[in-house]
Amino acid sequence: MLGSFNLDVVTEVERFPSVGETIRAISTGFYPGGKGANQAAAASEINSRVHLFVKVGDDSFGADAEKYFSTTKTGSYTLIKDISVKTGSALVMVESLTGNNSIIIDQGANATITKAEILSDINNLKSAKVFLTQLENNIDITRFTIDIAKMCGCYVILNPAPYSENIMSHLSSVDLLTPNGTEAELISDIKISDLHSAEQAIRAIHRLGVKEIVMTLGDNGALYFNGTTMKHYSAINASVVDTSGAGDAFTGSLAAGLVEGKSMDEAIKFAVAYASLAVEKKGASSMPSANSVGIRLKKDCM
Repeated sequence: MLGSFNLDVVTEVERFPSVGETIRAISTGFYPGGKGANQAAAASEINSRVHLFVKVGDDSFGADAEKYFSTTKTGSYTLIKDISVKTGSALVMVESLTGNNSIIIDQGANATITKAEILSDINNLKSAKVFLTQLENNIDITRFTIDIAKMCGCYVILNPAPYSENIMSHLSSVDLLTPNGTEAELISDIKISDLHSAEQAIRAIHRLGVKEIVMTLGDNGALYFNGTTMKHYSAINASVVDTSGAGDAFTGSLAAGLVEGKSMDEAIKFAVAYASLAVEKKGASSMPSANSVGIRLKKDCM
């Protein structure tokens, strides 16, 4: 995995403030985060052989990252520390009643990865079956690493978040794309308002050269398309506490499920259940154990 690490400053509020309005916070906490770190945490709950490449600053947040990764189930990681940049950070607001979130990211060191740094970790790419990445790193390096992963024979999974139009040139190199509804709208240029428009958007994305797409639709579940098969997966009821990290839980568990030998259908069902458990926990990096997924799948008869 090529990914990001951010120190998340998470503030719980009753409701999001209007422009120019000051409101009181219910609570504020500091958590490890970043889409790469979150997806690695989710995948590592299912598969013990996850490797993550990540870059941080040589600062207190970077030291926090090092401590965090040493305590996770992530099989191995390459952590680059750079004295000239700061560690990435994110400001996260979470509505207490709905669990909905609003996030602002400062990429920091995540946006300064070099080709030489990627190539220093090439042996891990060569031995990988699946390569998973997102768009929280500098886009030129993301595209470069996708190219290297394809040359190494990896199955490439891209979570196109936060969306950048600069990834469009590499969509044909992606085996599996995992956009949410907003990202799918931006990629397809089709407004999604219901399942029918979601199907139109996912077909348009497939025509751009992506081989398989799983679009996450929040409480409307997920939609899969591979050019032939179109399938909708219903969401599983959950006691929502915090939706930040739900998409990361889904993508990380989906990737790990495929590595474990699950069919795409089985892996998507597993990921839907896993994400439903993740939103019941506070903090984007607080990933549930894989052991609880089977119980939830049986309960929901998926």
